[in-house]
Amino acid sequence: MKKMFIFENSNSPHETSVISSVRLFHSLGFRIVLCLNNRSYSRLSELLDLTNVEVIHINRWSGLKKFIMQYNKKDYTLFNTVALRGLLVICIISLISKNKIFYLRNINSWFQRPLSNVFKFRHKVLGWVLFLAKKWLIRDASSLVVASFNMKLYLQKKTDKPVSIIPFNMFDESNVNTINNDKFTFVVPGTIDLKRKDLSLIRDAMYLFSKDKLNKFKLILLGRPISEEDNTFVKNWKNDVGDSLIYFNEFIHDNEFDMVLKNADVIMGVLNINFQDKYGNKEIYGLTKDTGIEAHAIAYAKPLFVNYDYQVDVCLQSTTIKFRDINDCYRKMEDLINRDIKLDYEKSTLNSCNYALDNLTVLLKGNL
Repeated sequence: MKKMFIFENSNSPHETSVISSVRLFHSLGFRIVLCLNNRSYSRLSELLDLTNVEVIHINRWSGLKKFIMQYNKKDYTLFNTVALRGLLVICIISLISKNKIFYLRNINSWFQRPLSNVFKFRHKVLGWVLFLAKKWLIRDASSLVVASFNMKLYLQKKTDKPVSIIPFNMFDESNVNTINNDKFTFVVPGTIDLKRKDLSLIRDAMYLFSKDKLNKFKLILLGRPISEEDNTFVKNWKNDVGDSLIYFNEFIHDNEFDMVLKNADVIMGVLNINFQDKYGNKEIYGLTKDTGIEAHAIAYAKPLFVNYDYQVDVCLQSTTIKFRDINDCYRKMEDLINRDIKLDYEKSTLNSCNYALDNLTVLLKGNL
């Protein structure tokens, strides 16, 4: 039986896509071997029963030696994250591996030179190191992986290598819940991060509601503030609107996270779509960079409510409502709360089925 070695040795929270990969490659008959650092192993242990899954711990060179002893030239290697942390190990494993698959989370960073407007010289140097490493790694890749159909369409214009889709979350019918809440519930998943999300737009839209209207809905920020500035912003917002806003100060356990998303009426997002990291890589959310907003809408078969300039995945466009500005956001929130805008959860479920295990397996099989 051919083995699929799945590497995750970064500090990024990408473990859920490891789970999607395990399910997909297992359905194709691969023997799965997870190659994990301590952080990824700890996190995956909470999300997945690893009792019957073979794991190689790659925090020490002994883990690399174990991989070399087990690897056969017919086996495949999936690099779930390519980042500066663990880059040397990835380069060594890539030299050994014949059938290499790279997961591209920030497409432009693989094909475009970092911009020169980087604040720190250290980050400028590291950005170039990572770019040159990615350019070298992708040259001999047997195939590539992205998180969405939008990203696949974009990447296919950049390369002639086969491109498959392994989403952050796959659609799971057990997550579907279409029971109406007493109070209409908007859920904004992800960290409270003003640099990436224009949360002031949602805040200002909420300020247009009367006190009576505020009592008719809930807006849940399903994440915690990442900076003191973010914390001050959301505390002041909470003081202004009271119980209609819910947010978290601590890590949200998976059971609670799951329950909130299941009970959401819509998944809401207000992303600053043009993103530049500290190394000078410029990306576009929804097109060259994946986002949890779509992933959660897919996994829980929920309609989307997002800012107008966000490029929603082609599979989700028919169940997406968009707003242009504060007043438009307010009006559409009011229509949703009053049920004047009818949400088609059946269509949301059909759209999410594009990201179901069986459909993604067919696409993946043709690229191996």
